[in-house]
Amino acid sequence: MKTTSNSVKYKYLDFVPRPNFLDKRTYDLVDEKSFLEEDDRIPLVLITRFGVFPKVGTYGDKPTQNLTDLEVFKHKTIGLVGMVYMSGAEYNGITPCFVDEKLIEHLKAKPDYLNTGLWKRNYRKNNNLQNQLN
Repeated sequence: MKTTSNSVKYKYLDFVPRPNFLDKRTYDLVDEKSFLEEDDRIPLVLITRFGVFPKVGTYGDKPTQNLTDLEVFKHKTIGLVGMVYMSGAEYNGITPCFVDEKLIEHLKAKPDYLNTGLWKRNYRKNNNLQNQLN
């Protein structure tokens, strides 16, 4: 079943850590094949301080496609969600992002070009306490 929130539909990889701030009714957990297929849902991509996560083979044989430069989403809109992977701290909100050639070039040159610095505010420590960073 596909879910909606404010008429926006999302999908999220089923093997990647999920930010707790995301309402489970607003996205579908999908396998990699469904994640990469074009449909009416917007893929949510996890951003860490090191860039797009996960890299090929992070979870054994998953993912099989290189997601780190976002080239698989060329000329598409995705949603970015931020998390500090080791601590579980999260960054509130989904940041819309259109993937174009320039962004792909930046990511190939500097894999951490997109990082948790996108979310300078709305920081959630340990998934439960709202802190505002200066």
